[in-house]
Parts: sequence; C-alpha cells; structure tokens
Amino acid sequence: MEGQLKELDQRMIEKATQYSALAELTEEKERVMACLEDKYNRWEYLSELYERIEEQKKKK
Repeated sequence: MEGQLKELDQRMIEKATQYSALAELTEEKERVMACLEDKYNRWEYLSELYERIEEQKKKK
C-alpha cells in the first residue's frame, strides 16, 4: 500500500495540469490512505491484544 501511495504521488505529478485526472488520482489516494490507516489500526489492536494475552500467560 505504501508503494501504491508513492506511485499515485508520481502519477499526480505527471498529471498536475490535467484537473480531471488529478481529481481522480486524489480520490484514489484518499481511498488507499484510508485503507492503510485501517490496517495500521488493526495492527495496533492486535499488538495490544497479544500483549494482554502474554501478560495473562505469565500470571498463570
């Protein structure tokens, strides 16, 4: 996904003078960024869950 963002940035530079193409790329970039944020949030949640599970194992 981070690679997609870099590719979109490059395409946006190339299409800087074409408003409609730039608008479409901007929307696509926003979708990719939202998806990436969801994945980061999921990773954070799972990491915290893992830590709690490990703490519970130590208490037993």
